[in-house]
Amino acid sequence: MKMKKVILVLMALLTGSASLFAQEKLVLSLDSAKHYALEYNKTLIKSGLSIQAAQAQLWQAIAQGLPQVSGTVDYTNYFNYTMDFGSSAGGGLGMQLPEIPELSTESVGKIFGVFGDLFSNIGSSKMKDVSTAKLQVSQLIFSGNYWVGIELSKMAKQIAETQKMRSELEVKQTVSTAFYNVLMAEEVKGIVMKNLDNLRDIYRKTEATFKAGVAEETDVDQLMVQVMTMETTLKSTERNIELAYNMLRLQLGTGSNVEIEIVGNLNDAVKDVNIGNMLEKDLNMDANIDYKLMKQQVDIMGKQVNLQKWSYAPTIAGFYNYTYKIRTSGLDMTPPHVIGLTANIPIFSSGDRYKKVAEAKINLKSAEVEAENIADQLTIQEKQLRFNLQNAYDQYLTQQKNVSTSRKVFNSMQVKYDQGVISSLDLTTANTNYLQAENSYISAKLNLMQAQVELEKLLGIL
Repeated sequence: MKMKKVILVLMALLTGSASLFAQEKLVLSLDSAKHYALEYNKTLIKSGLSIQAAQAQLWQAIAQGLPQVSGTVDYTNYFNYTMDFGSSAGGGLGMQLPEIPELSTESVGKIFGVFGDLFSNIGSSKMKDVSTAKLQVSQLIFSGNYWVGIELSKMAKQIAETQKMRSELEVKQTVSTAFYNVLMAEEVKGIVMKNLDNLRDIYRKTEATFKAGVAEETDVDQLMVQVMTMETTLKSTERNIELAYNMLRLQLGTGSNVEIEIVGNLNDAVKDVNIGNMLEKDLNMDANIDYKLMKQQVDIMGKQVNLQKWSYAPTIAGFYNYTYKIRTSGLDMTPPHVIGLTANIPIFSSGDRYKKVAEAKINLKSAEVEAENIADQLTIQEKQLRFNLQNAYDQYLTQQKNVSTSRKVFNSMQVKYDQGVISSLDLTTANTNYLQAENSYISAKLNLMQAQVELEKLLGIL
């Protein structure tokens, strides 16, 4: 019984381990792929960390104007040094008096001699070890640079948040493009497999007619080469599918071993395109991420001008010190409580502050010009993307008609081939034309979807 229990436990552990290592499978539509990427894309994770860093920098800027408390503990050892207060030249202070022009040496000696009489009674004294504990509280009272610095830190955080929004739009665009590339690769594979089946069927029929003495051997050889070429194309298409899935995995932030199943196809995606509605949407310049970032840069340059102007103003700070005497030498004249104010008043800088203000104003003007330039570029880009979308839609309609016509021609040629009216070469030529039409049609659908994604990104509705 014990052995059976051990075996059951081991089987349970092995089963659990196998389930842990089982590959995860993601079933994704385009919308769910976007949402997944917004949560796990590595670039967006990094952008989120940048916002946290900007928040930390903002608090650092605020903390500089809040009360600051510091403490120190001092200890001094004089190695039992003995101070001699006996009489000597200089009135018994044990030091040689310097010559003072205003008073004679004799007069100064008499003055210090009074103290010398006092110290002479003491004689000599051994210096004791000294130890103190100090507590200092300081508070910034006025500084224009402090308040401007806080505003700059807030704007830096706003820029980090806007940059994350920009990264989200870019991730949505790349995920959409990768998603459509997967759909395209899957559709191309279906077309290639269908054409391969057609070529194999034509090859078998031509080989049978050759054995019957009706067809030429060269026709059979040509068809065999075409079949082999199409088989190679199929293998290449399968590799392209794997590459497309890997690109999608990279944008989603998944591991390379995660299995992905795509929901939908290009035809369904194209049906959702409302060309009229897209072309009617207006560009809101203030909602555009690139323009918004540039405007924030202009605001920062304006704050930099204010920051340099405040360098002319004084900075005032207050402080309070408390000193606790742990051990004293007996001659300690340091007061335990000290309070005071410190004012740093700029007076003359040889034009340095003036030129810094002038430079900040130049940078502000440069940023304003760049903002106007970006606005002009976005206006031109909007017109170009609308043209691209309209042109892609027209190409899509043309290729849709072309593939329909090529399919009809191929079907007609296949009937004629079965009736013996045309040769296998004519049928394979029609099949090749039909394959090219299908490829062009798929490319037109992909171009239409990409044109829509680019316009949606510009309008900020992706």
